[in-house]
Formats: sequence, structure tokens, C-alpha cells
Amino acid sequence: MDIYVLHRDMVPHQVFFKKRPDGDFWVVANKDSKIFYLNKIAIAVYEKIDGEKSIDELKNELLEEFEITEKKLEGELLSLLRNMQRQGIIGLNERKDVKNSAQKEE
Repeated sequence: MDIYVLHRDMVPHQVFFKKRPDGDFWVVANKDSKIFYLNKIAIAVYEKIDGEKSIDELKNELLEEFEITEKKLEGELLSLLRNMQRQGIIGLNERKDVKNSAQKEE
């Protein structure tokens, strides 16, 4: 099964100590005050993270903004979100209002 399918219903939420624009980048600090710089693409994703939209919903919004294939965006988006999660600037939660669609497809 595709790794994206397993994660698409997860709901990312922002977890940060501080954030501020710095020219073309954002500076984001996690709770341990470790600093990360987000480029334009990462900022576009980070701004859409509201704790309510699933990864799949974020993907659909980004497909309208960027010229990229759906399959490529799925891989890039999942990789970016997992990196942000490891850095401690976002969290990923199970969506509570629906059964995981990966389970539905089985």
C-alpha cells in the first residue's frame, strides 16, 4: 500500500514557540528553541496548517496553487510534513470525525 494513503487522513497542527518572517524565509523555533528556516514552499504549506484540514485536503489546496503532478506532490508533501514533525514545529493527529480512508479501501 502507498505510504501516502496510510497518512492522508492525518491532521497536521502547528507546534512552535516563535515564528517570524525574515525576508523570503520564515524563522520558526520549536519548544526547545531550536531554530529552523522555512523557504517559500514550506511557508505555503505551514500557513495552510490549521489543525482541522487533513493532509489530503492540504494537498488539494496546493494542487490549485502549484504546477506539480498529484503523485509528486503527495510524496513531497508527506516528506515535508514528516520532517517538520521530527523538528518539532508541527504535530500530526488522527482525524477524529472519519474512519481512516486507507482502512476503507481494504
